Amino acid sequence: MSVRILLVEDHVPTRELIREYLEREPQLEIVAETASGAEAVLLAERHRPDVVVMDLSLPEMDGLKASQRIARVSPASQIVMVTNYAFDDLRERARDMYGASAFLAKEEIPTRLVPVITSLVKASTDKRQGR
Repeated sequence: MSVRILLVEDHVPTRELIREYLEREPQLEIVAETASGAEAVLLAERHRPDVVVMDLSLPEMDGLKASQRIARVSPASQIVMVTNYAFDDLRERARDMYGASAFLAKEEIPTRLVPVITSLVKASTDKRQGR
């Protein structure tokens, strides 16, 4: 079973790098990509991804607001917020107020993104199966 991912990052080189990391894993499938928070909401509603990898700073609508709206239109989607900012209060707000399931600093992407995605999907699957 593949894990369906929506990739949301406005900085093209960073988005390409994230895509490279995700495409190395055969069980991960990128179903859509965008540079816009507003478009991310529409894509999440259309594709119902298992995971949304969401940048915090986006044009039109920031990642926090987009995550909050995605949590409403695709409640089963796990949101991994990625950012250059690593403030603890921001992590808590992203989780508690905006529906983010995980929060990573961008420098953690090479080593932690895939394990975090795998862990979130496993926990979600276990919960659905009553484990």
